[in-house]
Amino acid sequence: YAAVIAKEGRFFLLDRSNLGHYIATGDPQIPQSFMVGSYECATGDTSAQTEGTTWNRLYGNASYWNGNLYMAASNAHAKQYAFSGGLLNPVPVATSTNVFGQRGGSSVVSANGTANAILWIYEKSGAGGPGILHAYDATNISKELWNSTQNAKRDSMSTGAPFGTPVVADGKILALSYEWV
Repeated sequence: YAAVIAKEGRFFLLDRSNLGHYIATGDPQIPQSFMVGSYECATGDTSAQTEGTTWNRLYGNASYWNGNLYMAASNAHAKQYAFSGGLLNPVPVATSTNVFGQRGGSSVVSANGTANAILWIYEKSGAGGPGILHAYDATNISKELWNSTQNAKRDSMSTGAPFGTPVVADGKILALSYEWV
C-alpha cells in the first residue's frame, strides 16, 4: 500500500498493485480514505470555512515509523494512527498536547531502527511568526520531549518558512527558518 494525503485534510490508502486503471463502478484501488480534519470540501464552496481557524487542512506531509502514521493538520493537534489488519485505524492512538497553526506541520522521524524514535514536527506559527520545531516520543506523541520555544534564548527560530520540512542528517536535526532583510 501507499499513503497519500490531500490538502483538503483527507487521507488515502492506495493499493499500489492496482493503480492506473479507471473503474466506472468504484475505486477498489483506494481501499481506505477518511478525513483527518473536520470539514470536507463542497463543490463551489468559497466560504471562510475552507480557509481559516476552523479548517484542518494537510499542508505538510505524513510520516511513517514502526506501524504508525503521523499527520499534523492545520488548527489541530498532531495525530498518531496505527495500522491494524492492513488498514489504518481512523481513530488516533495518540494526539499532541499542542495545536498547530494555520499551516499545520511537516514531520520526519529519527530512530535507531525500531527503538529510540523521535517524531520531529516543524510549524510556521502564523503570519510573520517564528518557526517552531517540536520533538515527540514517537511511541506516544502525547509526550512532547522538547520544542524550540521552551528555552527561547538558546533555541528560538526566526520567522517561520511555509511548508518547511525538518531533515535529520549526521545525528542533527535541521529545520528551515529565515529572516527578511
